[in-house]
Amino acid sequence: MPRTTRHALIALSLLGALLAGAWAPAASGADATFDWVLGEVRVPAGTLGLSLGVLMYGRSDADHIPVAMVFALPDSGWPFNGISFEQPLDVSRHQGVAAGFSVRGISEHVSVGVDHATATYGASAGIGFAEAWTTIDRTFYFLVIAPRIGAYAHHTSASIGGVQQPIVVTTGSGSTAVKMSDITAGYGATVTPLSTGSGWATKEIPTGIAGAMTWNCIGHCDAAWHSPDGRSAPWNTAGIPLVSFSHGTNQVGGFSGPAGTWQWDWAGVTEGEAIALYAPVGDAWQNFR
Repeated sequence: MPRTTRHALIALSLLGALLAGAWAPAASGADATFDWVLGEVRVPAGTLGLSLGVLMYGRSDADHIPVAMVFALPDSGWPFNGISFEQPLDVSRHQGVAAGFSVRGISEHVSVGVDHATATYGASAGIGFAEAWTTIDRTFYFLVIAPRIGAYAHHTSASIGGVQQPIVVTTGSGSTAVKMSDITAGYGATVTPLSTGSGWATKEIPTGIAGAMTWNCIGHCDAAWHSPDGRSAPWNTAGIPLVSFSHGTNQVGGFSGPAGTWQWDWAGVTEGEAIALYAPVGDAWQNFR
């Protein structure tokens, strides 16, 4: 079986198992509330594949909640990637939103989904490395963002070659969606369920962040992000199906950077209000670049 297909099946089956109730979270106190999960997994030299899954469980009165996943293998030359959805599809009917990438010998398959009845959100990924990317031991970082769910429990799982791997996990709150209404130069408007705009949004952010541009674009969209330390990158799409797609690119929409003045450019129409989603991860932003 081709590597890309194999990892796609691993990712989808893992997400399906998590969201089908294979793991039931135990309730805990209010001080456990969070809306992002940051994980670190050691990847030994010579590793050719990694599977991981994250389940976040909580309650929300919102009709839709943006969900994002960003991931990186620092200092390897492998491109940092990120994917964000304003409204993931209901897994009970669609098995979640799936995205497939293939870049310079690296295959990735990311799935995000939601069970609206229980506000259970899940994300999973299957990553296939060409051997050149793991000639030495490295650390793989992943971040799952789901603001406004009032989550009080999470479950993470990672395996390499079928062997479970330990994960260092950090959780936090304060995730934010950059909305069409945040556009400060140009125009942005929402007429449910769509938003349209052209211009840019700026925010003064007091800590380091990591996040991703939205993939809920309708038709052709052009966007870019600009960080306070002078880095930037363009992003665009010609309309990407929300159930399954392949998109070969070195920059899939992820961004990260320090505290300061941030800017997101946008031109196009999107489903929902969000054009980007980020989490205040502090100094950990440096792992995602």
